[in-house]
Amino acid sequence: SWTWGNEIGTSVDGDRDLRVQGEEHLWSHRPAVFIYNHRNNFDPYVAIKLVQRDWGSVGKKELAGPLSGLAQWLTPNVAYVDRSSTAKALESLGPVTDLLRRGVSILIAPEGTRSRTGQLGTFKKGPFRMAMDAQVPIVPIVIRNADRVTTRNAGIIRKGNIDVAVLPPVSVEGWTAGRLDELI
Repeated sequence: SWTWGNEIGTSVDGDRDLRVQGEEHLWSHRPAVFIYNHRNNFDPYVAIKLVQRDWGSVGKKELAGPLSGLAQWLTPNVAYVDRSSTAKALESLGPVTDLLRRGVSILIAPEGTRSRTGQLGTFKKGPFRMAMDAQVPIVPIVIRNADRVTTRNAGIIRKGNIDVAVLPPVSVEGWTAGRLDELI
């Protein structure tokens, strides 16, 4: 069990316990594309806490704005994706794929946004294309109980336990674009 204190810069009183199964999969294959389910604003911080170092991330273009310079300073390996068309989205992922080739792992929610229902949504192809292009594995991170700690849009984090399962790395060797829907 890892104790989650205030090291992420929140002003939350009390502790949150992050209970992790499969922690060895976080370190067995680097770099990797770490995918995680995304139900609330706290999930990315859970993923960051787990991966710890040498990581980058992807965000929607709409997040890039006046404060994005601060975000780039705090997390310098962030690429903003233009989701207005498939072609623009794929073009936006090029710099992220280059990070993977240079040894920087990527954290990304394959659903592309927070779940509105709490159920797993349809996966976008971008994370899987990046893994294929860079020939790095995909490591799924399953975050459970996070909705007990905070809701979808909440800015407050309550006390509670979050269970996480880090699944074994998935090799993309032999994956092709033509079979991507099936493989995802």
